[in-house]
Amino acid sequence: MKTFVILFFSFITFQQSTSTIEGRWKLVSYDVIEMIRLSPGYVNGDDYTRSQIEKQFDLILSKGEYNFEKEQLVYTDLEGDNIKYRNAEYSINADTLFINEIDRDYKRKAFIRFINTDSLVLAPIIEGKVGNSNLIFNREQ
Repeated sequence: MKTFVILFFSFITFQQSTSTIEGRWKLVSYDVIEMIRLSPGYVNGDDYTRSQIEKQFDLILSKGEYNFEKEQLVYTDLEGDNIKYRNAEYSINADTLFINEIDRDYKRKAFIRFINTDSLVLAPIIEGKVGNSNLIFNREQ
């Protein structure tokens, strides 16, 4: 009986997370950007290199979005100096978002730090470890 109760509440939580995440999310902050700006390589770099990096940061923040619909996801990804739209399938298990791209063999994972009707905070999982950086999204209406 105890196992059934735990499984039932896990299923309810999964259903709520999946339905809460559905919709279009706009990237408003990615704190790794600030970490890079404070790094010695950036601070000591030449003006041209810093301006190129800033263009990429601007592109990421102005075009960054995730659009979740049922089990499908379309999201933006930076490739060189261009924004690419990636098609993927996604699933949520407890507090982890799994993203499997459809058009190429590429998988991503993210820890869901926070989600409500207006905000979503994800931390990339790299090599099995939750990262210290956060991607912060606001729901688009």
